[in-house]
Amino acid sequence: MSERHLFLLRIVVWLVLLLTAWGVLQYAMHAWRLMHLIGDAAAAQSSRMGWMLAWDAVYVLVAGLALSASAGVLLWRSWARPLLRWLAFALAAYSLASGVLLFAQWQSFQHSSVDLLAQAQYPELTRALIAKVNRTTLISLALKAIAVPVLAWLGWHLGTVAVVQRFTAAAKRG
Repeated sequence: MSERHLFLLRIVVWLVLLLTAWGVLQYAMHAWRLMHLIGDAAAAQSSRMGWMLAWDAVYVLVAGLALSASAGVLLWRSWARPLLRWLAFALAAYSLASGVLLFAQWQSFQHSSVDLLAQAQYPELTRALIAKVNRTTLISLALKAIAVPVLAWLGWHLGTVAVVQRFTAAAKRG
């Protein structure tokens, strides 16, 4: 295993760790807010909020698993390598699928917003909101387009013979 590949592997794992930690904080804060709002919400909204809270809990658990696996890989723990490998492939597939769906929704939104804005005069706030949604969606699509090959590379690289041997040697030393 070349030092360049090892360096790149560690950088990608650090990025996964840091982005996952940020995601855990975001979803934990969202769950915290939802828990305080559920009691005051109407029954129909409360049910929907319950599903949102369940999604937040699942995300935090999976992200915590990814966080632990990333930290384990950085510390050369042999249990972490196959776990992070599986998670990297799963996240790459999820990013690809959600990116395709987001692209389809964005195209539909684009056509609808162009038609809508062509029919009548709308205030600048409406135009600014539509531009913001377009910008946010394009940034999300770009990040997903970057994430898919990077996560697939990470998953593949964690299964190469050189990396497996490196983890085996680290386990024997430590």
